[in-house]
Amino acid sequence: MRLIPAITFLMLFFAAVGFAQDIDVLVKSRLTQEQKVNGWLAGDISEWRITDQYTDRQTGFTYAYVQQRYNNIPVYNAISVFLIKDSQVRYFREGLVSGLENSITDEKAVITAEDAIGFALTHLGEAQPSGLKVISTDLKDNTYAFDAPAITRSPVSVQLVYRPTEKGVKLAWNVSME
Repeated sequence: MRLIPAITFLMLFFAAVGFAQDIDVLVKSRLTQEQKVNGWLAGDISEWRITDQYTDRQTGFTYAYVQQRYNNIPVYNAISVFLIKDSQVRYFREGLVSGLENSITDEKAVITAEDAIGFALTHLGEAQPSGLKVISTDLKDNTYAFDAPAITRSPVSVQLVYRPTEKGVKLAWNVSME
């Protein structure tokens, strides 16, 4: 009797994995098509990650949000939207930074993640933080979480990102606190 739920779970799991792989293939294919149309460089579409995906039950459309990356670092707000139905991309809104590789002006962050929290607080008119303590580090995603009891009860999240500006694309820290 226990075998039936286990088999059902495995079937659903492999169907979901197969569907996710199908979406990856569709995204890659569409980005390659758009590269030719838009004159993007190979590096503009070589590194990306699906950051969110869901299927609307009423319409059957799967919405996939794709974040552009470079050197495994996300490009801030460089998010393309894909609407997929019946294994076809029905709608695409590009959000890529064109010529990204040639626009990057910084190869290394100028300040630390801790300093970024201080700058964010100064920008908000708050005092410099004290007692910051790293509680987790994800080097794969260049993300750090800090305990900052003087600022907030929730952890402060800091992630290294590429930030497009009028003067090029710079490394920056995306600071999130509640």
